[in-house]
Amino acid sequence: MSTRRRRAARRALAELWRLNREQRHTVQLRFAEALVAKTALRDGHDAASATDIAVTVLGPETYGLLVTGRGWTPDRWERWAADALVRQLLP
Repeated sequence: MSTRRRRAARRALAELWRLNREQRHTVQLRFAEALVAKTALRDGHDAASATDIAVTVLGPETYGLLVTGRGWTPDRWERWAADALVRQLLP
C-alpha cells in the first residue's frame, strides 16, 4: 500500500472514530437527560456532567482496559459499570 493510501486510510479511520465518539456522547446525553427528568442527581450533577461520567464508565476504552487488558469477565465489567453509575449519579 502506498504512503498516500495509508494516509487516506488513517484519515478515514480517524473520521469514523470521531463520528463514533460523537454518537456515543449523544446516546449518553439522552440517557442523562432522561435521568435528570426523573430525579435530582448526586452532588449537583447535571445532564452534561452525568453524560461525561456515563461516556467514561461505558466507553469502549474502559471496557477494553478492564476486560481485555486486566482480564475481567464481561459480566464483572457489567456489574461494576452499573454500580459505578449508581454510586456516581444517584442520591
